[in-house]
Amino acid sequence: MSRSVVVVLVGLVACGVPEGPPSPGEVSPPPAEPSFIGPVAPQPRPATVVPGGADPKLFVSRFSPHQGAPGTRVTLVGSGFSLRDDENHVVFGGPRCGVEARVLSSNAGLIEFEVPEFASTSELTVVVGDQRVVTDEAFVVLRQPVLYAVEPSAVPLFSEQAVVTIRGDGFVGAPAVTLDGVALEVMERSLTGLTALVTPRLLQHARVATLAVEGAPTTLDFTIENPGPGEATVTPAVVHSRIGEVSVTAQGMTNASVVLIDHQPVPTQWNGSTLVAQLPALTPGSHLVMVQTPRPGGGVGAPATLTVTP
Repeated sequence: MSRSVVVVLVGLVACGVPEGPPSPGEVSPPPAEPSFIGPVAPQPRPATVVPGGADPKLFVSRFSPHQGAPGTRVTLVGSGFSLRDDENHVVFGGPRCGVEARVLSSNAGLIEFEVPEFASTSELTVVVGDQRVVTDEAFVVLRQPVLYAVEPSAVPLFSEQAVVTIRGDGFVGAPAVTLDGVALEVMERSLTGLTALVTPRLLQHARVATLAVEGAPTTLDFTIENPGPGEATVTPAVVHSRIGEVSVTAQGMTNASVVLIDHQPVPTQWNGSTLVAQLPALTPGSHLVMVQTPRPGGGVGAPATLTVTP
């Protein structure tokens, strides 16, 4: 009489494994976070036998590897297994709502199977006839990291430093975090979050930078913003119509700032602390002088008055 063998992975998370991939536009909720932060460091131990049959030989001594992504080939070593592949079944997630894997090969002392697409981290249960064996270790299912958001998503230019937290899922182990290709120091990590330090050297240029996590197929935008300029001060404030230039200062201006006269940009040079504006032909009277700083961030500051005499 043939004996049927069932290998069941009893999940660490609740039942509810999807029957297929999510429909377009649908976002699957992240799985419950296990109690560990990195991969399990397994030490093979005999499995627990649940009585229920007459065959005392059912036993699982070890399985390898102890972690892997969907598609990984896993080998179970023990005794009392079926000689027929179609009598061996591997189920992830528990016997009532699990996902069955494809058995690749088997004999009396070995079963090889492939981790299915929707498997979740769980223990192994081997069933032969009316006997069942549950391992003391979990197989850790590794998934491609998914990025949700970064907090904060923007910081001011020339900040002393920035501590950012990346929200996501699947951050198993110690994935590298980079900003525009430069490695960041990761200060804290869990399965659903990474906290990293952005040094002042990376905050010297206003831009929308690219934040990446090793293994994740997508990236996040992290913005270093220009400050909004303050009220302008123009020197001299009264000029003859033949005067060719004035100096303009404002709180928060940068070397990317320009001077606007009557809301129109004029040729501007940055000398390290002030903006030198070339005056166009101006009619006698009062004119508005403002500092404008480009995006990201930036904006136009409050105006000063420049008086032109004949």
